[in-house]
Amino acid sequence: MHPGDSRIPAKAGLATSLSRPNRAVWLALAVGIGALCWNAWLAMPFFADDAFISLRYAQRLLAGSGLTWTDGEAVEGYSNLLWVLACAGLGALGFDLVFAARLLGGGL
Repeated sequence: MHPGDSRIPAKAGLATSLSRPNRAVWLALAVGIGALCWNAWLAMPFFADDAFISLRYAQRLLAGSGLTWTDGEAVEGYSNLLWVLACAGLGALGFDLVFAARLLGGGL
C-alpha cells in the first residue's frame, strides 16, 4: 500500500464479515426466546402461595389497618417491605393485587 492509498486491505474486510452475526444465530435466539415465552405462558396460572402473605399485608395496608396480618398485636410477618409497599401502591391505583404482583414480577 502506498501512503496516499485509502483502500481497505483485503484482510480487514474478512474480519468485518466474521464479526457480523449470521442468520443462524438470530434464528436460534428467536427460537430460544419463543420457547421461553411459551413456557412462561403455560405456567401463567401458577401463583406461589407464599406470595399471598405479602398480598395480605398489602390488602390490610390499603384497608387502613396498617402492616398487620390481623387486628390486635402487630407482628412483622413479611421480609419484603418494598415488595409489599409496591403491591399496595399499585393496589391503591386500582389494580388487583395478584395482577399487581405479576406486573411487578414481570410475568405479564
